[in-house]
Amino acid sequence: MVKVEELVLIDDELLANKIHSRLIGSVNHKIPLTSFTDPLKGIEYLKRNPSGILLLLDINMPVMSGWDCLDFMKKNNINTQVVILSSSINPIDRQRALEYSNVTGFLNKPLTKETISQLFQNG
Repeated sequence: MVKVEELVLIDDELLANKIHSRLIGSVNHKIPLTSFTDPLKGIEYLKRNPSGILLLLDINMPVMSGWDCLDFMKKNNINTQVVILSSSINPIDRQRALEYSNVTGFLNKPLTKETISQLFQNG
């Protein structure tokens, strides 16, 4: 894992982004955090700021899924480190996620203080 200088959340659920942002801030208030409900805007942000970011990415989103985001990132050499953050309990999703070289983990929603702490310990 690379050193995490910023967290980016891409999740189509505004409430999930707000809850996760508050939880992350309560664990580590020093790390910059940016969230997007529109995956296209999130990807554009990553294109402009590719290094030092840990992306927490939902996979089940309308219009552009997390898989679409990962494929776009691969095709455009955006090597941002990604942790999938999903409500999916399907083991096929976990396996598929690990086929991407920039995916370093798979967490279930909702985040907890414990899982956030582990992200910072590993990052």
